[in-house]
Amino acid sequence: MQALLAEHAWDYAAALGAVQKFIAGHLGDPEAILVLDETAELKKGRMTVGVARQHAGITGQVENCQTVVNCAYVTGRGHALYDFRLYLPQEWCEDEVRRARAQVPADVEFATKTELGTQMITGAIGRGVRFGWAAADEVYGRSAKLRQACEDAGKGYMLAVSRDFRVRLHSQRGKMRADVAGRGVPELGDPLVRQRVQGAPRLRLGVAGDGLAR
Repeated sequence: MQALLAEHAWDYAAALGAVQKFIAGHLGDPEAILVLDETAELKKGRMTVGVARQHAGITGQVENCQTVVNCAYVTGRGHALYDFRLYLPQEWCEDEVRRARAQVPADVEFATKTELGTQMITGAIGRGVRFGWAAADEVYGRSAKLRQACEDAGKGYMLAVSRDFRVRLHSQRGKMRADVAGRGVPELGDPLVRQRVQGAPRLRLGVAGDGLAR
């Protein structure tokens, strides 16, 4: 494997495309969920591409590490890693010497983790990947562009937001904190609520780019 990665020329985009076709052929489901999350790989040195002192979810602390934003394809029959993007910190993007030494392509520019996640979701939409929902934590939930991309494509989304995030539940009312708005949402664990929603059309609830909860 090390020889393949370090000594041979191969097209990573073509390899990833082949894996994605395999996943779509075996797990493809119109109700699949694309789940965004990030992982950190702890490192000792400074030369591995993208390595920097940054938050590492595996320890909950600031560490010397790489960060990769992942997109998983999840269905009732199974799940698989569908796409990924390496997060390149601002300090790397501005350091021409380190970029050249690590052979970072010249067209790679700084992008936030949220922007990388949005690229993967919009890319899947553009390729006609079958899925019905997107899910992610609050790092991605606060992105209006990601929410709007899902809305425009008719996809549902379940994106966490911080408790002080401001939402509007009705176009004629002002915004309120998300934790306050959440108190008015009935829980599906309530037997009466379960009885009312059985057989009802699916409701997609989310905060759209215009600030409305839908």
